[in-house]
This record gives sequence, structure tokens and C-alpha cells, in this order.
Amino acid sequence: KFDVVAHSMGGLVLRYYLRYGRATLADDGSLPPLTWAGAELVERALLIGTPNAGSAEARHDLVLGSDLGPFIPEDPPGILGTMPSVYQLLPRPRHGTFGRRETGPANADFTQPAFWQEMRWGLVAPGLEKKLEVLLPGLDSPTRRSQTALEHLDKCLHATRVIHRALDAANRRPDGLYMHLIAGDARPTYLRCSARRGDTALATDQTGAGDGTVSRASALLDERVGGRWVPRIVSPLKWDSIMYLSSNHLGLTRDPVAIRNILHLLYESPHDRG
Repeated sequence: KFDVVAHSMGGLVLRYYLRYGRATLADDGSLPPLTWAGAELVERALLIGTPNAGSAEARHDLVLGSDLGPFIPEDPPGILGTMPSVYQLLPRPRHGTFGRRETGPANADFTQPAFWQEMRWGLVAPGLEKKLEVLLPGLDSPTRRSQTALEHLDKCLHATRVIHRALDAANRRPDGLYMHLIAGDARPTYLRCSARRGDTALATDQTGAGDGTVSRASALLDERVGGRWVPRIVSPLKWDSIMYLSSNHLGLTRDPVAIRNILHLLYESPHDRG
């Protein structure tokens, strides 16, 4: 068996593999059998800064684009909106991380195409005609290009809803598989935002503990968020150990405390290797 260390979205890929092995998602939205096929080859899964409940940064990037800094090309929303994996990083609507400013605190289901059309965001935002002309050179009319962009948005969001259900389904993991989490909880991290229809900026309504990209609650998949608070964590994920550090999202991978403890888990922990 192998031990696997995964950072950020790599942890979601690992979790899916552990549960479903090489099975893919069906187009009709049904989930593959939860066989834990991947766990036959993995003993320890170490997840670092994994957005198990999504990241508000993904929604921000799909609406506004991403600018990582100097010397790195800016990714406008029209480009990021073509990438299915970005949608799959969206937070869960049930956790109440987004509100419509016209209607008060009521949550909105941003995994539905109708929401993006109403908000006029992403691939259906106004002013994307030139970008779509570059992205879809084989289509000879603005109408066909806009329709294709909407169809792609629909497919991406459909896959997002399915993968969220696949990863969130509670199920007892098999004996012999150990799961460990390393997460940040000392950097202000977006928790909740709001906007009106057509806004090109998101109002930050709440920040909280996290690594600056992934909140502590998301790493835990804490179901108390947006619901009733109780003293102990409520999550379908059961961890053999959890470590909180003060580093940022990328810094977690080179944090000396994280490295020392990862090495301990890999080489010195008492789990029986058979």
C-alpha cells in the first residue's frame, strides 16, 4: 500500500479516488457505487489545506477573474469559466456563504445556471463577445457562441453538483485506511459575501479562520456552518488526526512543523502495516 500526501484540490482528487477508484461520474447525475476501491492501495491519506467544503475564492475568480501577481498572466472570468475544476471548488450552497443584497440574507444556489444568468456573471456576463470569438473560432455567429458558452456553463455546474454529492456522502471508511488533516486557522479567510444582480464586485460580509484561501470550516467539512451550532464538529469526514497551523495556503506545504509531523506519520506512527 501507498501513503499519499495531497495539497489543496489534490486532496479532493485523492478523496474521490479512495471512495470510487477509477469509476467516473455518469452523465445522468447518478453516483458510482461507493466501493472504496482506491483504499485497497492506500494506507495513509494526508490532506493539506484541502477545500473539502469548497472555497469562496473559486466563486470570486469565476466572477472577477484571477490575478496572482506580477509576472503571472491574469486569467479573466471568460477563461476561468471554461475550466470545470474551478466550479468544483465552489462552496456548498447549504452552508449559506452567499447572499443576494436585494433580498437580504437569504442564500442563493450558485450551482444552478439560472443563477449565473440572472446575475450576468462568468460565461454569460455582458461584454464577452470578443473573448468568445477567440475561444470558439469555429462558430460563425455571436448567438451560436453565446449558446455554446451557456451549454458549457450548464455542463460544468451539473458536474459540480454531482461531485459535491459524491464527496459529501457520509460512509464509514474501511479498516486500514487512515486519514489526517493539516489546515490553516490563523489567516483571515473569506467566509461569506453578497452582491446584487450585475455587480462586478463582491461585498465581503464575513471573514474567519483559515489559511487565506481555504477556511478552517471548509477543510473540516463542518456542517454547522449555515446551520445550528453545537459544541462539537459535525462532519461526514472522520479524521485520525487534525493539525492547525498559522501558515497561508501555499505556506502549509513548507511549514517546518507540518513537514516534521508528516514525516512522523509516514515513518514513525504506530499503524500496523501488516
